[in-house]
Amino acid sequence: MYLPKVVGGRMVLVTDGDNRWRATNEYLQSETHGGVSYRKSKDMDDRVGDGPVDLLAWDEVRVGYDEGDAWVRFEDTCHSADSSVLGTVASFLGFSNNDASQQARLPSPPQDPSEIERALLDRNYSAEQAEYASGRSCTLKDAVDLLESDQASDGSDLFSQVGFGLHS
Repeated sequence: MYLPKVVGGRMVLVTDGDNRWRATNEYLQSETHGGVSYRKSKDMDDRVGDGPVDLLAWDEVRVGYDEGDAWVRFEDTCHSADSSVLGTVASFLGFSNNDASQQARLPSPPQDPSEIERALLDRNYSAEQAEYASGRSCTLKDAVDLLESDQASDGSDLFSQVGFGLHS
């Protein structure tokens, strides 16, 4: 999947370093869109879809790779459930790459936001964090990555603004 760095001649994607990209509405000042829509290709009209997982919301940060041509490539974790996704989930859960028998028994990644929210609550995230991340992620790993990137930022993130934190 791809995101353009510029829409309508205005910057909409800025780097926060280390291949981390943030959607910004600072220059576009859009009042109608909640973020930048992902594209299947480097064609502005080739949108992935119209749902909430089909865009990078304003001020949301995600790891992507600069293609050097005003486009940034992102891994598509919501629209393809191939073996690489299963391997990523297995790694996240602590299984080694060589443990094929345990990987084969893993359930497919949760896609339902309520399943993601429950899984985050089971991992001691607050209800506010679980609701926030499950509404913006299509897999548990994406939700955890989102929460960790927000907590690791410079203090301008949503969680520090409203006092979210991990349960002790």
